[in-house]
Amino acid sequence: MDDPVAAACTLPEPELRRRGRDWKAVIDEALVEKASLPGGVRLTFRPEQSVVHDLVGLVHAERDCCGWASWTLTSTAEAAVLAVTAEGEGAETVRSLFGVA
Repeated sequence: MDDPVAAACTLPEPELRRRGRDWKAVIDEALVEKASLPGGVRLTFRPEQSVVHDLVGLVHAERDCCGWASWTLTSTAEAAVLAVTAEGEGAETVRSLFGVA
């Protein structure tokens, strides 16, 4: 398998490109830190209401199409934290998706 992210994704190509742009926008705007977790990644964002709103929408969409991964979003006054984990090869797919080694 040449591209594990593409192989794991079931979205049609136009939707996949749009979703990628949406993730890139929120990451470019508000990502503070990204780290590897056992089985996946943790992404920490600034806690602004607009960022949390965008993340809630993205997480909801990802849960629909990428049910093989667990998407957990928590938000406090200090940060919005997204943990994405998966079993087996899914963990590497998640890390690849978010550029975490």
